[in-house]
Amino acid sequence: MVKLVFKPGVQVRLLDTQLLPGLLTLCHYMEDILQVDKVVITSVNEGKHKPGSLHYAGAAVDVRSNVFPNASIQRVVDAFRAFYPEGPYQLLWEYVDTPPEHLHLEFD
Repeated sequence: MVKLVFKPGVQVRLLDTQLLPGLLTLCHYMEDILQVDKVVITSVNEGKHKPGSLHYAGAAVDVRSNVFPNASIQRVVDAFRAFYPEGPYQLLWEYVDTPPEHLHLEFD
């Protein structure tokens, strides 16, 4: 069973519960494909995000991805997008191969 862990300093002041099914789906694919026992959320409401970002409304989270091989992360992204081809969730793989790399999940 995979555990959901928050990086130290992550603030959850507001979390839209409509995001949770997508987050659980992402956790499932990370557990299945990456064989992880924990998924680390690196940002919710804190930090700097683009103006109008869904982070500020509690409808987006960032998840650590930079500790896994790119090919494996791509498989996670592909599986998630195949499961939700029409939304309402969007999964982006941001800042690939740079220190702030992460998966960004949002509920639109």
